[in-house]
Amino acid sequence: MNLYPFFNEDGFSNSYILATKKNNCPCVIIDPSDFTIEMLQLTENRNYRVEAVFLTHYNRLHVTGLTKLSKIYRPAVYTPRIGERENFDMIEIGDRKTISVGDIEIKIVNFLGDFGNAVFYRIGRFLFTGDLYQAGDWHAEEEIFTVNHAFIVKNLKNYLCSEKSNLLIYPAFGAPTSFHLEFPECFS
Repeated sequence: MNLYPFFNEDGFSNSYILATKKNNCPCVIIDPSDFTIEMLQLTENRNYRVEAVFLTHYNRLHVTGLTKLSKIYRPAVYTPRIGERENFDMIEIGDRKTISVGDIEIKIVNFLGDFGNAVFYRIGRFLFTGDLYQAGDWHAEEEIFTVNHAFIVKNLKNYLCSEKSNLLIYPAFGAPTSFHLEFPECFS
């Protein structure tokens, strides 16, 4: 899997492009807070076909890049919940557990069920957490977070500990991290 991270200086957020090959294949984009000239150059120079966009949750910051992106490509846009109507079509994930785009299998990890509007996406060894989790979140005192956040961190830890694989965690904000760094007790 080829992963290309992009940092949006305006919103201080991360976006990601993933493809199975270095050239000539479908690709997916996670949380395109902006669709920059660098992202366009990457997709065009590598002859990637942007076939799908995955939003970890509906938020104005995460959909800003879709306006530009949808003028160039016609990707399917998947979201846990559809927010305001935009200039592009969105597909609500619903109760799907996986979505395939070419050779890319996207697993949907939803700890909030029908009560939340955010999900994680797992693609191979990569876990995309959006705003729900970033490096060091598990160290924070639960009182400063909502009940949902404490619930998410607990369930994320249980989910990852049961698998015993060292996933790489890619958040919408902040630096990437790994499951091993975040929850070392699961590897003892």
